[in-house]
Amino acid sequence: AAVMVFAFDQTKKNALTDSGNYEKRLSGLLNGFGRSLAFAGLWAVLLTLTVMLAGRFGFDGKTIAFFGFLFTQLISVWEFRTEKSIFKSGKGFNNVLALFSVFLLSFIALISFMPEWPVLFDIQKLLPLGWAFCAAAPLLMTVGYEIEKWIASRLQNQKTKQTTDDVSESAEGAAEKPKKKKRGGKSEE
Repeated sequence: AAVMVFAFDQTKKNALTDSGNYEKRLSGLLNGFGRSLAFAGLWAVLLTLTVMLAGRFGFDGKTIAFFGFLFTQLISVWEFRTEKSIFKSGKGFNNVLALFSVFLLSFIALISFMPEWPVLFDIQKLLPLGWAFCAAAPLLMTVGYEIEKWIASRLQNQKTKQTTDDVSESAEGAAEKPKKKKRGGKSEE
């Protein structure tokens, strides 16, 4: 997890002078361990069900699991990169992420279309329906990630709204303080 924080860092600051920021981010990763564990369990269940279903259609389970794992890695690195939806533009893209994505997609293409490569990994070539099975678990994971981000965003918006309301109420209360009277009959704030 620490390697991912440093590898996909968005800041332009020196890591040695900005160590407090990294300590905060690393502690956040440890606090998010339960979330990661839940998504890993969901992925394992989804991929297992996908492999079982693909086997009923005559596809090799190892091949489906192999490509499903690779696609899940690609989606996960994009999803964990930002707290916003991957479908929203903005921060969240850098050269390391682009390089990783190009490398992984090139690797998938080599394994898929070069005649000798599937033998190296003991997998079979896939028909279009097989690719659909490979993409099923990662796509369902994306839906899960996006729902979790949407819920977190809603909770954050409510928290921000509550904080804003509390601040405005305290400001209104301060403005309406009763004025004290001086001895001469004039008011004082």
